[in-house]
Amino acid sequence: MRLLKALIIVAVMAAGSLFAVLNSESVSLDYYFGVQDLPLSVVLAFTLLVGALLGMLAGTKKIMGLKRKNATLAKKWAATVGPAESPSGTKTA
Repeated sequence: MRLLKALIIVAVMAAGSLFAVLNSESVSLDYYFGVQDLPLSVVLAFTLLVGALLGMLAGTKKIMGLKRKNATLAKKWAATVGPAESPSGTKTA
């Protein structure tokens, strides 16, 4: 399992290095305060990072809402059935 994990890490690093080498041409990035010339691979990697962070933020919001709903339903269940039994049928302390 460790060997497989190490091989996957090496493959991802090799693919990232190849990506950077193949996309080394400079592009002009125009933003609100100015213009910056950066390698295409840097611009694409930054865009991927921002997209991943925004996706995780959206997912976290959804997960937190579901956890809150689960806690509310668990309290309702405990009030209806009693604290000694959970919805799965196992005994709780």
